[in-house]
Amino acid sequence: MWVGCGGAACCGVVGPFFGVATGACSLGSEDGGGSGPSHSRSLRLVDYGMTETCGIVSIENPRLGTRYSGSAGHLVPGVESQIVGVDNLKPLPPKQLGEIYFLNCKFLGYFNNAEATKHTIDEQGWIHTGDLGYFDEEEQIFIIDRLKELIKCNGFQIAPAELEGLLVSHPEILDAVVFPLLDAEVGEVPVANVIRSPTSSLTEEDVKKFIADQVGLHH
Repeated sequence: MWVGCGGAACCGVVGPFFGVATGACSLGSEDGGGSGPSHSRSLRLVDYGMTETCGIVSIENPRLGTRYSGSAGHLVPGVESQIVGVDNLKPLPPKQLGEIYFLNCKFLGYFNNAEATKHTIDEQGWIHTGDLGYFDEEEQIFIIDRLKELIKCNGFQIAPAELEGLLVSHPEILDAVVFPLLDAEVGEVPVANVIRSPTSSLTEEDVKKFIADQVGLHH
């Protein structure tokens, strides 16, 4: 059977099933592992869409690209997309993080809300999703975070989900959440709450060093 799930919670599904389709949140390759290659008779498909795109605009194709990579797959036929820089509003090349735009989604606007429509659809018809992501060299789309969740630190734009992903990659960290804290000098700074494994002796300094070794100084 197929199991449809709205986000990472689907990974708790147990029992025999043919496949799992996920949506509604970014699902990393680690989160999807339970229905991945180790279960040869099951299939996991990650898709991406929103109300304004009138349905799914990308889906992981088992016949194309790298499987279980954390991506939301390739664009469906007839849909165009581009990644646009948050600061300069210019199209970005692969592996560059920016806002995701879509074209040819048949969305005409919000009912009786011209202002919201104006901020969502530009003059060329591109839908501004408010989601942050990028394409890789195989034209797979990766959804990283929401634009409004960006932490603005010393002129840099920091996606909390990226830092959360780094934190939970530590073998002694079970879960993590990153949020902004106002700062008089740099505007906002990212702050993290982490849940350690029961046997962990990890200290705050250990966590800071772990992150500092992997990201830029502005973090």
